[in-house]
Amino acid sequence: MSLATHRPVFGGHSTDIQLLQSILGIFDPLEKLDLSDDGLLSNFTQAIRNLWQYNTTLDSNYLNQAVAELKTWQPLSDIHSGLYEWIHAYALFHLEKPYLSFNRLSDSIYFDRLSRTLILGVQIELALLPKYSDLGNLLVLSQKFITFMEEIQEERYRDGLLEILALWHPAAAAFIASTPHSLKNQSLSKYSFGYIFKNGRPISIHGNHVSSRIPFIQKSLEAFGLEANIDRDQSTEQGRLNEVLLIPWGEGIRRLPIVSPALIVFNLLRAGENHDYSWNRMALELLLSNGTIPKTSARYAKHLEFNINTINQGLLDVIEQKIKISDFQDMIK
Repeated sequence: MSLATHRPVFGGHSTDIQLLQSILGIFDPLEKLDLSDDGLLSNFTQAIRNLWQYNTTLDSNYLNQAVAELKTWQPLSDIHSGLYEWIHAYALFHLEKPYLSFNRLSDSIYFDRLSRTLILGVQIELALLPKYSDLGNLLVLSQKFITFMEEIQEERYRDGLLEILALWHPAAAAFIASTPHSLKNQSLSKYSFGYIFKNGRPISIHGNHVSSRIPFIQKSLEAFGLEANIDRDQSTEQGRLNEVLLIPWGEGIRRLPIVSPALIVFNLLRAGENHDYSWNRMALELLLSNGTIPKTSARYAKHLEFNINTINQGLLDVIEQKIKISDFQDMIK
């Protein structure tokens, strides 16, 4: 049952319940935090709630507030140590400081399962960045995650961790679900494959059609670290998109993610280069089913046309083995 409609009952102190509800994003935004433990967990829980508020509003001030909450806070246990690292790394990643985010992380094998899931999520999303190929080996990280999940015998517990990964690290979840060596039961696909938009007329995401193409173009170009600004008011387009992406979640709101198929295609090709052809085949299948970056005839977006064409043609050329991944990366610098 989806966490969106099922509010689990946790044992233990109310502070622990509030912490877990914050991780699941099902907390009441107006609910006051329990301070009966002298605030030992309240700052920690508030930091995670700030991260969730960022996901909903896309207001980066919440990321800074999350880090500020933990300025003088010290972890209370192993699970807090892992989540403490993750909160900082997550905030820095979304503040577009990938190297600082990378340096906040240690080997997730030393942490509990929840922390390991989230820390591996950050590590994979750092490795997915096209212009930062030195921040992790996708082949190693994806196999590490899959092995970690397959070692968990309890299916319900494993599925819960997979859904948490999809909640907080949608690009990582979508990538792993797209790999040829993904989880044998494909549990992750039911949570994350719908995050990858489908380029058509109209574009579809999360089972809904969206008439505006510009937000998806911008999301795709930004994923490759390229210019995506539009000198035009986008409130109408954003409003249409919000009608699809903003949904009730627990006692609040959740913004559903958008993952560019071009980003996943690129990283499948990058991870599988010099490995085996199955990665190339998965990239081709995703390209054929979901497309790459949408095109537009809008005059106000004409300055984006060159980068759109460069990426779309470049990915085809890599699949057809006309150029190498390194050549493609040189093209988008």
